[in-house]
Amino acid sequence: EHADLLGISWDLFEDGGPEDEVAKKVETFAAQLGLSWDNVLVSAPPEQLFEALGLDHQKIPQTVVLGADGQVLHHARGPMDEAQISRVYALLTGS
Repeated sequence: EHADLLGISWDLFEDGGPEDEVAKKVETFAAQLGLSWDNVLVSAPPEQLFEALGLDHQKIPQTVVLGADGQVLHHARGPMDEAQISRVYALLTGS
C-alpha cells in the first residue's frame, strides 16, 4: 500500500498574474524542493475550494491526511510543527 499525495496551490490568489505563468512558478518551486507529488493550481473562488473540500478553517496552509476509506486521519490547520510532521509521516508510511 502506498500514500498518494496532492499539493493544492493557492499561488494564483496570492500572486495574481496569468494562470499559465503562476502554474509554471508553482511547478518550478516544487521541483526545486524535490516535491515528487502532483500539484494543482486553484482557480475557483477560495470559498468554493473550502466548501468543496469540506474544510472548516478557511485559511492556508492546511494539511489533511485521508485514509483509504476517505476518513480524515489528521488535519493540521496552519503551519505544522515537528511533532505534527512526524505524525503525518507515520500515517503515510505506516510506521
